[in-house]
Amino acid sequence: MVISATAAEEMSAEETGTAYLTLLTISHPDLGTPIRFTSDNVNTVSNSNTFVPFPYNITLPDDTEGQIPEAQLVIDNTSTEIIAILRQLTSPPIITLQVVRSTDTDYIERQWTGLEWRSTSHNPDTITGKLTVENLTTEEFPPLTFDESWDGLYPG
Repeated sequence: MVISATAAEEMSAEETGTAYLTLLTISHPDLGTPIRFTSDNVNTVSNSNTFVPFPYNITLPDDTEGQIPEAQLVIDNTSTEIIAILRQLTSPPIITLQVVRSTDTDYIERQWTGLEWRSTSHNPDTITGKLTVENLTTEEFPPLTFDESWDGLYPG
């Protein structure tokens, strides 16, 4: 994904009044409505979705060849709301992470989708989740096996 020309200019500028925000979405069929958090101190509306302020920290997935991308999410646990929700889920929630500029929150500068919350640890202060993407390297290729009934497709 290519960043916008405006973002490129702002990153090159000596000063800018624009903040870069991360928007976190936790989705799961059992949730009904996804949980949406912003890194800002006020509500952030992006593409008609409202993200509420909630303390979290994310280590973005790396891009190391030969390794499955992995991220780490640390969410505040002092209110215990989130851990209670996570305990009720029967399968991993899906995480979407977006980076937007505070001056144009509808334009997604960078996005990671389909991250599965695979493991959780928690203490009274934080919940830590390991986020991964599906490992496509273990999928059979080609996905279909042909037998003699397909001879007409591949004359030989």
